Amino acid sequence: MLNKRREWPLAMRESASSLLPQKFTRATKTNKACNMKTVSKFVLTLTLVISGATSHAQTAAGAAQTFLRLSHVGSTTSSQHLAALKMASSVSELTKGSLRIDVYPNGELGNDAKSIADVKSGTLDMTMAGSGNFVSLAPRLVEIDQPYSFQTPQDVWKELDSPYFGKALLNETMASGIKGLSFWEVGFRIITSNKGFVKTPADFKDLRLRVGNSTQEAYFKELGAVTTSMPLGELYDAIKAGKLDAQDHPLPITYSAKLYEVQKYVTMTRHAYTALMVAINLKRFESLSPAHQKALLDAAVIGRDFQRALNSKNEAAMIADLRSKGIEVLEKVESRPFRMLAIKQSAVHFSNRLSATAKPSQPATK
Repeated sequence: MLNKRREWPLAMRESASSLLPQKFTRATKTNKACNMKTVSKFVLTLTLVISGATSHAQTAAGAAQTFLRLSHVGSTTSSQHLAALKMASSVSELTKGSLRIDVYPNGELGNDAKSIADVKSGTLDMTMAGSGNFVSLAPRLVEIDQPYSFQTPQDVWKELDSPYFGKALLNETMASGIKGLSFWEVGFRIITSNKGFVKTPADFKDLRLRVGNSTQEAYFKELGAVTTSMPLGELYDAIKAGKLDAQDHPLPITYSAKLYEVQKYVTMTRHAYTALMVAINLKRFESLSPAHQKALLDAAVIGRDFQRALNSKNEAAMIADLRSKGIEVLEKVESRPFRMLAIKQSAVHFSNRLSATAKPSQPATK
């Protein structure tokens, strides 16, 4: 459906800020006059690209435009938001402004559960959320989040970009009316805590821990943790109020959500990887012209590669900045004891899955 042209939302008009630690940049929502001497050339280039996308749309003032609304819960400094802006600018450039994505961060249109439900019903065009949030619609997606399934980012990317694994999983939600476009990155999960480092399984005993999904919840319960689920937007206040001892999120999200302000210890466990699934209502996608469909798919890949590079580039700088703030960071953990439990759990999972899908033989009929 073609929509009447309207103003870019606030999130798209804000200048992009990077995930670089605050000692490198002090860009905030209310401080748009950044000191250019402290802003990386990379972020400046990103801002110019986004401005260029706006320019493309403006040159098409007399042409009809198709709009897509994309919701996510990340902050405006998170890598997923910056990548979403990159995808939006790319799709505008590829279509000469005839297809546009309006990005709504910070859960402005609802949390992950609401956004996924709205995309399923068709009241929202697009969302992106951790792959675990889609498991109720596509149980196979839990395979990504199995603890210690991957060791390096390169291992993950190879599998998620493969037509035999990742691309096949993107199609799992189509039966529910949602089309996966690409797997971006939530990342390798780590543990932050106020109770010290978690170096051994015994360190999880009675630890009040926020976990990301049911797969990880089962794993940490086996370790003796007292687990709970909680939206990211509620996490900071819960930790500050003393309701939780620890939480698991990837470093970029931990950093952009400023959880270091309420947590003292960071253990780089890398105990599980969570993908960020970028998805669109299936009927909405099918309503687009073939050219727009291709542009959207291509732009999703551009955003994916952009975010991966950004996360890889900024990890060391974030760790250094955390230490400068007085946060204790343990970068290497002996993972073997944890992996042994993970192997056992994965074996049980896949055994149950095979048992559930096996069909009993039917007696022959005459």
